[in-house]
Amino acid sequence: MDSVKEEQLLRARIADLRAQAERRGRPAFSDFLDLRGQKVAREAAGPDGVFFGGFPRAERVMLCISPFPVPEGSYPLRAVRVAAGGYRELSHRDYLGTLMSLGIKREKLGDILVDSAGATLFVCAAVAPFVCENLSKVGGDGVRAELLPSLPEIDWTAQVEERCGVIASERFDCAVSEFAGKARGKASELIGRGLALLNAAEAEPSARVAEGDVVSIRGVGKFRICDLAGRTKKGNVVIRYEKYI
Repeated sequence: MDSVKEEQLLRARIADLRAQAERRGRPAFSDFLDLRGQKVAREAAGPDGVFFGGFPRAERVMLCISPFPVPEGSYPLRAVRVAAGGYRELSHRDYLGTLMSLGIKREKLGDILVDSAGATLFVCAAVAPFVCENLSKVGGDGVRAELLPSLPEIDWTAQVEERCGVIASERFDCAVSEFAGKARGKASELIGRGLALLNAAEAEPSARVAEGDVVSIRGVGKFRICDLAGRTKKGNVVIRYEKYI
């Protein structure tokens, strides 16, 4: 499915959520949204939309539209603690791949926080029991999954390095050129090959970047744009951003 059709479907789902909330007089929730989906959702929901993913600064979050304030504990998501067996070191990709091989759709899965002892998974409440019953092996390592009674307090913030640069314009290829330290032509080549993503999705080199956008470049890293802080005397754009380390 192309990105335009996906965006149209998401906007339609958000309109349905708004209608449900108004008709029933109670909160309506989406499934988990990735960065690209969140950008569309913020535009479609406007000030009525509130986002939460199980802990502060979660990358994948649910949208809530409600006629009244909703406590974070009311969101239809649960936390599952997975204890690894220690046979091998497991990665985020190992956990995600196993969960999807169980038939769980990506939108039912939130953030996966991996640590030395295992991982904490944030999932839609409806699939949490299934995960606990069926997740017994990840990447060849035996694991044990347990539903947590409440959302854990996660003291987790991404390790970032703040940087500042100057780009010719707010075009995606200009930002990639700055982040990757490559000429603009090489940056466009990375974008064309699908190696540079804007908010977890492919985009045209001419796409405009904005504050809060996340750019991922394979083999280089992930970057979040903090702000486009004005222009130089020559008309170039001053960009302040964070590189995840």
